[in-house]
Amino acid sequence: MQSNYKILIVEDILIEAEMLRHILALAGFDIIIAANGKEALELITSTKPSIIISDILMPIMDGYELCRRIKLDENTAHIPVILLTQLIEPHDIIKGLESKADSFISKPFEKEFLINKINTLIVNSSKIGIAQHSIKEKSVQYTVTLNEKSHIVDLSYQRLFEFLFDSYENIIIQHKQLKELEERYKNLFEESKSIMLLIDPVTADIIDANNRACSFYGYLRNQITTMKISDINTLPRSELYNMMNGAASNQTERFEFKHRLSNGELRDVEVYSGPIFTRGKNHLFSIIHDITERKSLEVQLLELNKTLEQRVKEEFNKRMTQEHILIQQSKLAAMGEMIGAIAHQWRQPLNAISLIIQDMKDAFEFGELDKDYISKTVEDTMTQVMHMSGTIDDFRNFFMPSKEKVIFKLNSTVSEVIYLIYDQLFKGGIKIAMKCNYDVIVRSNKGRYPELCTCEPEIMVIGYQNEFKQVILNLLSNARDAIIRHRAQNKDAAIGEILIEFSKADNKVILKIKDNGGGIPIEIIDKIFDPYFTTKGCDGTGIGLYISKTIIEQNMGGSLMVRNVDGGAEFLITLEMINENYGIT
Repeated sequence: MQSNYKILIVEDILIEAEMLRHILALAGFDIIIAANGKEALELITSTKPSIIISDILMPIMDGYELCRRIKLDENTAHIPVILLTQLIEPHDIIKGLESKADSFISKPFEKEFLINKINTLIVNSSKIGIAQHSIKEKSVQYTVTLNEKSHIVDLSYQRLFEFLFDSYENIIIQHKQLKELEERYKNLFEESKSIMLLIDPVTADIIDANNRACSFYGYLRNQITTMKISDINTLPRSELYNMMNGAASNQTERFEFKHRLSNGELRDVEVYSGPIFTRGKNHLFSIIHDITERKSLEVQLLELNKTLEQRVKEEFNKRMTQEHILIQQSKLAAMGEMIGAIAHQWRQPLNAISLIIQDMKDAFEFGELDKDYISKTVEDTMTQVMHMSGTIDDFRNFFMPSKEKVIFKLNSTVSEVIYLIYDQLFKGGIKIAMKCNYDVIVRSNKGRYPELCTCEPEIMVIGYQNEFKQVILNLLSNARDAIIRHRAQNKDAAIGEILIEFSKADNKVILKIKDNGGGIPIEIIDKIFDPYFTTKGCDGTGIGLYISKTIIEQNMGGSLMVRNVDGGAEFLITLEMINENYGIT
């Protein structure tokens, strides 16, 4: 066709109009689009289309009315009109005849059929000419009765023949499309990997079964199609019929059944079933999945859930027992450290008391034992005894478990632990120092512990104070042991040092305990918090750091980490900080 032929497409659905425009534009036609019959009438005069293709169902003005008005107007009556419709009822064809449409084509249409029909109508229209259209063809009135309603159609023999021929062509095309759909359905049905059955919901007969169904149930096709679904389904027939009725009326579409195979084995199946019209009747189309393994797992899971609570409780009690044993072992290890510290703390006052007693004997022998001497001796002895008694109180408080969380001063608590083992560190040639890296007033100690500064104000935290002391003792003891081992292995090692630093960041306090004991080998640094892991051989329990991490992270909501820095190890404790104005009771 030449490109000067214009086609007016009348279609209210934009996507369908564009699809039709694309098809006809590729065929070489010029395309004009109107959204409804009224808009189309306004465009006809100005655009002078060669042919009009109109949908029937449209708002404002439908395709029938549009065609009727075009044919009543002498200026437009010669323009061929094709009606596109999805309607296939006889009265729809009658209405098309009444509107004097030149042709009608059913949707979905074949592209080639539509283009051929357009070309034929344009050619015929050109041959007849506009002038000849003004001469009325001899027409005959026909009365057609449909559904007890009469329709009078004024139609020429030529137009009647053309409409009958159009109807025949549409039937041929629809039959062809139907055959293609049936073939496609048959292929999908036969070759599907899913189990498929076609069932008569009235008689329960199995009308058809695909290859997968025959394989699953263990029957040949000519066997299974002589059976009823009740021969496979284990439900009572009355209940099964009720379910089929529900599926046929779309009330229910998913079911779970037990199906019996040809060898008598029962399988759990999941069935999706719905109505389908085929072979001239309403049937049920069912897709079946074997869920036997899934149901078995569900039963196992149900049994597991029944015993899960008891198993969790038993496991929790077991874990708590193990945790309690570990804590007790850790406390025993810490007690061993404290006994050693007590020995160091008591050695000096015991030596002093020993010298006082020896001096008292000499004083007696030389006649110097008078009232003043005895008073001074008693005073000196009581001073040493009070010092020893104070040491016992300090250690007794250390091992008294905390019953509840309390707010305590972090700096002072760390200092109290250092005081307990200070003599051990000092006599072991290990220096210890404290440093405050936050906005604070730092006061140096002028007494017995000059290396330990006093920071004001102190950092306040909340937690179990005595358990926290145990953590600090573990970390300091590990630092001391690491320094001693490092010096034994390296004669040129520097003097042992432990540095304790306090700092603040984002409402958190960071406590660092750093030593110069050579650090932790990189291959084991990720394991040192594991229970029973130790680098001390027979001298270690392997639970100190594990318990320390548990106390800080589980009991106090903080974190405990380690890293190697500057020839040693650095442990970092991070805790939530309490505001200085928080009340203390």
